[in-house]
Amino acid sequence: MYKGILDAYQCIFGMYLCIFGMYLCILDVYLWVLDVYLCVLGMYFCILDAYLCLLGMYLCTLGLFHHALLNVSVRS
Repeated sequence: MYKGILDAYQCIFGMYLCIFGMYLCILDVYLWVLDVYLCVLGMYFCILDAYLCLLGMYLCTLGLFHHALLNVSVRS
């Protein structure tokens, strides 16, 4: 009788461990997907930052040329 009760407890404990393992597996997959999403989002912001940097350098150069042209036209 005790062996049957012990077997039942072992079966329930094994099922609990199996469910807990599946939960950890699902959590691991979720964290992996979140990691990939954040990596892609980070690359997007990196590309956006590089684009804005290039745009800023272009506008700065354009402003310098405009300033130089104004100085030339004022002196003439």
